[in-house]
Amino acid sequence: MAVQSSVSLWNKRWFLWLVHCAALVMTAALLTGLYFNALPNVPQKADYPLLYASARSALLGGSVFRHFIYEPVFGDVLFLAPPASPFDAQASRLMENLNAPIVTLLAMPFATYGLRASYYLWCGAQLILALLVSWRLLARFELRHPLLKPASLLILTGFFPILANLLIGQLGLFLFVVLGLFLLALDQGQWRRAGVWLGLALLLKLFVGLIFIALLVQRRWLVLSWGSLIWVLGMGAGLLIFGIDDHIRWLQVLHNYHAGALSWNAALKGVTERYFGEGLTISIYPSPWLCWALRSAAYIFTAFCFIQLGRFQPRLTARVASLLAAAISLPLMLLLAPLGWIYYFPVLLLSALVCWHVLRDVPRARLARSLSILALMLSGMPQLLTAGNNMTWELWHRYRDDGFAMTQGTQQVYYATGPDFHWFVAPELYTLALILMACACMSSAYRLRSTQTGA
Repeated sequence: MAVQSSVSLWNKRWFLWLVHCAALVMTAALLTGLYFNALPNVPQKADYPLLYASARSALLGGSVFRHFIYEPVFGDVLFLAPPASPFDAQASRLMENLNAPIVTLLAMPFATYGLRASYYLWCGAQLILALLVSWRLLARFELRHPLLKPASLLILTGFFPILANLLIGQLGLFLFVVLGLFLLALDQGQWRRAGVWLGLALLLKLFVGLIFIALLVQRRWLVLSWGSLIWVLGMGAGLLIFGIDDHIRWLQVLHNYHAGALSWNAALKGVTERYFGEGLTISIYPSPWLCWALRSAAYIFTAFCFIQLGRFQPRLTARVASLLAAAISLPLMLLLAPLGWIYYFPVLLLSALVCWHVLRDVPRARLARSLSILALMLSGMPQLLTAGNNMTWELWHRYRDDGFAMTQGTQQVYYATGPDFHWFVAPELYTLALILMACACMSSAYRLRSTQTGA
């Protein structure tokens, strides 16, 4: 009786209306938050000014990597010559855009507008594309309940990694869109199209290369060849457009970046640096040997997963085997990459969707589904990005709401001090979420093999 009443609740007209209203209210709240986030112009320490400055510099015929200052008073970036004095060295910011130069093409249409307007367009484009791809995936996976569309909107507007991505102006949702289209092509058996989308995803982020390894074990030659071709053509176009000097500078920026221990980095490298490394953090027990051992264990676990999926392949269809290989690669690529920032975590929604899709007609699949839900809950816990002077392992961090503004003519810096506040910071939960999602995908594969429903 309880089950019947629960099922009927999902089809009640008033309940459907309530969920639709909640989705609209949440969307309005998110858009209002983004509006006020950029009302005094885009925050200085956000990532979007980096992407914007690279694109604006390229439009002006300059290098993708240039010194610039962000003027909150004027709401724009001002390019500088290389610092010639101590003041210039402090006031200017060397471009630390970790994206490949070809990614600048993605931001160039937005850089034709002012910084604030381009930020709104950047966030709006990501949200709309992510919503359309989500609905397309739900339709393809035959999840057609009337609640699914408003529920997907609620997730996109309430999932903390998505909020973090939009607040700092990153491109995590663009990666979600491309990988979502890649999974859609895999499920349709369109191998060439899947390869094209996979190559584009690799152009956005190099850690997507782990999916290539997973598909290599399964000998998906058509997907791999098209993905490799698109990546080679894209990098070649980047060399022709931006030149070899920008690419050399990009490699130097990657090599010299040392902020991987920040709390939003869920990669295993970030965790080991926070606890056992000798980086920016105050480590509990500095031990390079433990760092090496934990990372090696992660590599061994990844190899085990890929080999097992290859062994299961004869009992699964090519479509299901490829979907599982991609789904398990998504959390593992963030776990193994040096920088697995949480604003790339929307891809975990894709892994969870694949798990539920392939187990749709499989009995007793509660473990895999429970692990995927738990992983999403842990990955969605709101946490602030730890500041440079708060890199300790305690759960509660103390912050000070400081800010500054610089006048353009006199080069004077004014500091404004606000109240102190505390925030709960446990970045290990994000790393645990990645591990649990990978385990959920493997559990799905084992369950499918035992029932042979994918044969």
